[in-house]
Amino acid sequence: MKIKLLKIVVLLIVAACLATGCAFSRSVSKSVSKSVRTISESSSDLFSDSSAKALYDSDIKEATCLFAGSNQTSDQYLRMLGSIALEYGITDWEQDATTYHAIGAGLRQAGYSVDDMQNSTFMQPLLTKPDCAQHILAGYSF
Repeated sequence: MKIKLLKIVVLLIVAACLATGCAFSRSVSKSVSKSVRTISESSSDLFSDSSAKALYDSDIKEATCLFAGSNQTSDQYLRMLGSIALEYGITDWEQDATTYHAIGAGLRQAGYSVDDMQNSTFMQPLLTKPDCAQHILAGYSF
């Protein structure tokens, strides 16, 4: 329950930042990460590894959906993905196919078409890598 409430608060903060055009700052990211880690550690026995992975995927999907409606850069998007991954102790998100599936699902949820996705500047660094693009499209189609 605490984690769901924290996720809503975090997403509202991110949405407010994106709506006003401000960058998702490193200090905000560190503060949010610290809060999430504290709550996660206090309730770690509530989640199995598979449910933690589902929460991670959900956060990536929701963050991508929010980011898709913003004018943020690809660098900001990649930093945000990295911050979310670190919250869950994932250090190699770039090698994780399920991360890309969640990105695709987030783009679909945002109402992006495949053409929108391919023409989006924030997605270009990921779409230029064939394996990443394939996994993103798979997540989009799922």
